[in-house]
Amino acid sequence: AETVTKPIVTASKVQMNMRSGETGSMPMRFWPTDTVEYTIYISNSGTETATGNIIIDTKSFDTSTNNPVDYVYMDTIGFADTWAYTTDLAVWIAGNPTSGASDIKGLRWRIDSLGINANKAIRFRVKVK
Repeated sequence: AETVTKPIVTASKVQMNMRSGETGSMPMRFWPTDTVEYTIYISNSGTETATGNIIIDTKSFDTSTNNPVDYVYMDTIGFADTWAYTTDLAVWIAGNPTSGASDIKGLRWRIDSLGINANKAIRFRVKVK
């Protein structure tokens, strides 16, 4: 008998309206000036460490499905090894965007190693225009 070991990485995303306290992964109603906090949960339920994990979120900034937003804040230190943002979906710029930036099109995080049964959570906030 042979044993196969592999990482099984899953990700989920929830949102919270900072004004109303409403939270969940379902569609929600937001009003202009509402601040939305997104939390992306990453976990490895496999039998091997997951390496070279890249998480990209462009959906939160997609104005074809959401209202335009300004970037506010990102909590990544200790959770991600590197982070970047893009203003054109082609070039990624290392680091955090400036708070209040209105031209952000996506955020990206790299988690070099996610151990067996390990979990991480990355948070960021945007303000609805």
